[in-house]
Amino acid sequence: MPCAKAFKGYAHDVGQDFKIWENKVYMDNPALAKGDGPVGRYRQWARQFYYTGIIEKFAKQDDSQLASVA
Repeated sequence: MPCAKAFKGYAHDVGQDFKIWENKVYMDNPALAKGDGPVGRYRQWARQFYYTGIIEKFAKQDDSQLASVA
């Protein structure tokens, strides 16, 4: 049953990702490392799909929450 074994591994991996997903916050200009690649170009391209006003909404959030993330 290779499919069942593969699915079990996938489910385990995704389950570990929930801790990350639950603590994500929007950061207008996040710090990037050299190895991150062309993230800036991707973010610029992806903006076309954002709901109008969503960037401004998150940019105005209380940044005191971000100290615990960094």
